[in-house]
Amino acid sequence: MSQDDEKLRRMVFELRVLEETVNTLQTRIGFINAAIRELQIANETINGIKNEDKGSHILVPIGGGSYINAQITDTKNLLVGIGANVSTVKNIASAQEDIGTRILELEKTKNAVQKQLEDVNVQIRRTQNQLRIMARQQNEGNMNV
Repeated sequence: MSQDDEKLRRMVFELRVLEETVNTLQTRIGFINAAIRELQIANETINGIKNEDKGSHILVPIGGGSYINAQITDTKNLLVGIGANVSTVKNIASAQEDIGTRILELEKTKNAVQKQLEDVNVQIRRTQNQLRIMARQQNEGNMNV
């Protein structure tokens, strides 16, 4: 096997790895978007109940376009997840501030992942161009033999 063939094989392998990286990064962006949307829904739900009176009946979204009837028993506080299946009691303003902060952090993370994705796509295009040039050179070399 010639050095050119070996180089071509390595570049094809590199291209496959880069394409897998693109898929992984796109999946991460999807997960981040889902987390952002979940926090936005939580914030919308808080907005919907913060002016309700104690004892009011409300519909609470449970996902998948489904709702459950509920009665508000505390109009000042709610439970907010802080990770690892742990929740803490926060007042509504603090909970919304926390949710807003988490959304901003996720947006920053999403932007960083999107930048990585752009960088990998640039690398893919470069590798594809190099492969085309090498293939053309090999074809021309075979035609001259």
